[in-house]
Amino acid sequence: MRSSEWPLIFFTLMIQMSAGFFVILSILHVPIFAENEIIVLREILCKLPLVICLIIALALAISFFHLGNPKNALYVLTNISSSWLSREILLTIVFSIFAFTASFIIYMNFFPFVFEQLILALTAISGIALVYSMSRLYMLKTVPTWNSNYTMISFYLSAATLGLFSLLTILIYFLKQSGISIGQLKAQEGLANFILAVCFILIASELVLGILQFKSLRKEASSTRNKFNLIVQRHRYLIMFRFILGIIILFLIFIIIAMQSKTIVEVSHLIYISFTLMIVSEFCGRYLFYEMYASIGI
Repeated sequence: MRSSEWPLIFFTLMIQMSAGFFVILSILHVPIFAENEIIVLREILCKLPLVICLIIALALAISFFHLGNPKNALYVLTNISSSWLSREILLTIVFSIFAFTASFIIYMNFFPFVFEQLILALTAISGIALVYSMSRLYMLKTVPTWNSNYTMISFYLSAATLGLFSLLTILIYFLKQSGISIGQLKAQEGLANFILAVCFILIASELVLGILQFKSLRKEASSTRNKFNLIVQRHRYLIMFRFILGIIILFLIFIIIAMQSKTIVEVSHLIYISFTLMIVSEFCGRYLFYEMYASIGI
């Protein structure tokens, strides 16, 4: 893979995680904030979006390594009507503005609750649109391995999985640092287990999607199939490694949910390990995604 494409791995994963985070936060806004009367918890929850804003800022900084010159982004924006790259850049800017605004409003905590919901909804919509534009950018007719719905589905799965798990991981970190009582933590168990259960389904879906995509590419035209077989042969250990990581993450999530006698903070080390393995798995998957273009692009 070309050195100029390495920033794209970090940029796409970080932006998709951020988009997923704000979509989930907009959905869970009422049960997380409106139904929480514990002042300490409200203070903790207000910090969550700020962490993701730091990730968005870092992703934007990394993107300039791929563009080479920040001025290139301005030139690309002149072709919005026909270029998915232009739309991706525009939607990245729009999503970032909404994300920073939503984080500020939630952190300040003096705006009406309905206004928080409205800004989060706009952030979520722009995030969904951004992931869509990202997937369409890569669905090129000249790259058979990218030009399918598998690309779009995998991008949305990455956004949802990383978004959910990042929300849970950051929340647990702040809860652990706050020294909040066990009794107060018990009230958060239902939400935490729900998030973990959804993550389990999403990760399992990613594994199934990978298998289905593999079988689909085996049925492509002989030239594409032969080149795909070369990729599989070259990266077979990495492919197996990512699949094994997925199984391990599913096992860890199952163990966490099954440990009913423990609070979510008491098993925080398992959450941290699972999230770290998930990031490694997604990074491997995105690396393989770009490798397909390098080897198969016509």
